Amino acid sequence: MKKCLLILAAFVLSFGLQACVNKARLVSTPVVPAAVGEVEVSTDDNNNTKVKLEVKYLAPPSALSPPRNAYVVWTRTGSANPEKQGVLEIGDDREGKIEFITPASDFEVVVTAEESPDVRYPSSTIALQSEVTR
Repeated sequence: MKKCLLILAAFVLSFGLQACVNKARLVSTPVVPAAVGEVEVSTDDNNNTKVKLEVKYLAPPSALSPPRNAYVVWTRTGSANPEKQGVLEIGDDREGKIEFITPASDFEVVVTAEESPDVRYPSSTIALQSEVTR
């Protein structure tokens, strides 16, 4: 009987934890047509949104035409200005991952190709994007 209860409790707990995580597919643009990615969001203890963004098959920014030097991740809520979340580093395997926290619960994630990782505003060279709802 105890074993049955433990299995049931484990199932309910794992289902409950998975229900707190939402995923959204990143949509690639003609800038990087082979790229695929996913955004996974969950809620932290302060009711902020934890974001984990992962990409595969993303060409190095130096291989773009014209060449760029970095991919930068931005979030935008409604008509507000985009907020820079960080630089998406791409490995030799053409994969990358970045994690960050935002107070927003519904927002757009945009990955842009930039001439410098130190930009303050996104360029118009969008590589990937997605609408996210926590």
